[in-house]
Amino acid sequence: MKHRKMLIILLLMAIVTQAIGAILNRIVISSNLGMPTIGCASAFSKWVPIDQGTKLTALSDVIRVGNYALSMGDLFIITGLFISMSALWLAIPAGRKFFPFLVASVVGVFMSIAEPNRIISTVLCEIAAVGTIIAMYWSHRSAVKAQVIKKR
Repeated sequence: MKHRKMLIILLLMAIVTQAIGAILNRIVISSNLGMPTIGCASAFSKWVPIDQGTKLTALSDVIRVGNYALSMGDLFIITGLFISMSALWLAIPAGRKFFPFLVASVVGVFMSIAEPNRIISTVLCEIAAVGTIIAMYWSHRSAVKAQVIKKR
């Protein structure tokens, strides 16, 4: 594999970035007994309103994107996912035709997680993402087998 070092670096960056995002989210959630969210009038599900007693407000869901609110931790997690998807793009060139399905699945996961009590749609989008990665790998493996047979 000609991009092996770059892939290792990208995957390590993705893991570290996502871990930082998860830690930031966990810190603010444990400090406030829920994720403080801008525009939230009362506590529901895993979100609580931002008020004078809110700790670590800068790490809370204060970044508005359409109808959604994101935190700094969410941005780190999204960045880590982008890095890992870039690594997949480089590692599995034969599976690139499935890449739009992977992007749509990941976006679906984030949109369904942002809504309370949407476990079914979240699980379905996660299954679609994993299935897409398997299809990408299967396509890559078939291409490699075809090359080996061709060389004989």
